[in-house]
Amino acid sequence: MAGIWLCWGLLPSAFGEGQTAVPKGKSAKGKAATKIQMNNFAYHWGQLMPLVVSPANFTAKEYETKIKEHLTALAAGSHNIEANMPIPEDDPALKYVARKFDRHFNRTLDLFNNGQKGQARRLLRKSSRFCISCHTRHSGGQFNLQSDYISSLKNFSDLERAEYLAAIRQFPEAIKYFELALSKPEFAKRAPDQWATAAKKMLAIVVRVKQDPYLAMELISKIREDKAVPKQLSDDSLIWRGDAKAWSKEKHDPKATVADRMAEIKQWRSRSEKFRKRGSEGGLIYELRASAKAHELLVAANGKPYQQELLFLSGQIAEDLAEINLWTLHETYYEACIRVKPKTAVAKECFGRLNKIKQDQFQKKLWGEKYKAQVESWLKALKLLSVP
Repeated sequence: MAGIWLCWGLLPSAFGEGQTAVPKGKSAKGKAATKIQMNNFAYHWGQLMPLVVSPANFTAKEYETKIKEHLTALAAGSHNIEANMPIPEDDPALKYVARKFDRHFNRTLDLFNNGQKGQARRLLRKSSRFCISCHTRHSGGQFNLQSDYISSLKNFSDLERAEYLAAIRQFPEAIKYFELALSKPEFAKRAPDQWATAAKKMLAIVVRVKQDPYLAMELISKIREDKAVPKQLSDDSLIWRGDAKAWSKEKHDPKATVADRMAEIKQWRSRSEKFRKRGSEGGLIYELRASAKAHELLVAANGKPYQQELLFLSGQIAEDLAEINLWTLHETYYEACIRVKPKTAVAKECFGRLNKIKQDQFQKKLWGEKYKAQVESWLKALKLLSVP
């Protein structure tokens, strides 16, 4: 996929249901307009982040007008960008990521306007996942977007700074701050689960984006040096290091077919699944590699017979990795799977996975009534498309 889809601005826009690729004559104009609007979007998001980090500031009366101004711009921007962005034909999942992103910011604005500032802040803290979900899907494109639109990082913790930098594709800096956060013994003792998740997020960048087995081995060794590391992660990291070492010795096979690569992806995921059934994440390195490899294949899969199966497989992998919270793509892959080839057995399977996810969310009351009705209507439409 062209690098431009991966690096413009911070976030994708919302796409209309019936849009098709922009004609070639309009492409350059649309891309230029999109870049300007994306940068504008990035500015407003960056201005909000220092306030989001502080619960006191975010709920303070003195900042209410400023927050509302930036939130309104973000919600409006998710619609405005749509008018000019050419649709990438080689990435059917992107428009569904974009639509989800659009709902996210409009819902956040509604919550803030209704006085539910704590919930609005919670959603904004998750907003970087949309950046990362697109910006880390491919090893190409620009890796170091400028961050001069953010007011200040001084109130960010090392971990928050790492996640923010990952969102804007400043991966070397993100890794540095993940390391700083993980090097603090009190962090591992105080919040072992959060510490473990941070370690896995750092590895996700190194394995999935940078695709560097040697750096992975180096960082895993540092993780293992920490005496406060949770036992389960210590056990898993020993397996990770062995897998990274084996990866460093692999030789690329230029004659491998798409079928060969898909079989390899399935094998890697299956290996990870066996670990998960034992309560271990020992298969993380292979699962992350499967994620990267699947996306590489998707870039060239548009209209190919294997596209739907690959979208389904990508959805399952993304769902397996959802706990890391760097990518929010499993739902979008399942939706794309249904829409690219409706009324097939695979479409039905994709809907089954997607519907289960949403029903679980309803049970946990993660949606207000207004948005629950919208999601239920969306599910109903997808179910009609999925039944053979």
